Amino acid sequence: MGAPRTTPVVLAALSKCPNQDVAVNDLAAETGLNVQQVQSAVSRLIGRDNLPIKTVLKAQVWRYEPQAAGVVTEAKDQLFEVVGEAAKGDVIVRGDITGKLFRIVPF
Repeated sequence: MGAPRTTPVVLAALSKCPNQDVAVNDLAAETGLNVQQVQSAVSRLIGRDNLPIKTVLKAQVWRYEPQAAGVVTEAKDQLFEVVGEAAKGDVIVRGDITGKLFRIVPF
């Protein structure tokens, strides 16, 4: 259950310092997570999402290299919070990373 809450937070912290080595303790301090949560989140980001994150020192230091993928990637919403309902009954949600609002339309 921790993955949906921790992974976006760690990705946002890594995205703040592209092409720089970032230690696990720095990420823990930045995110308020413990070391194990940070290690697990980075592991998921590398394995599942195939993001351009290079391991500099196993489970200790990483480098986010957005240019390595050939395209500068923006943070993308992974979780959405229901914030209301539109006049036509459509559900309005907010993205966890960008804070953008979306209208959910059934089809």
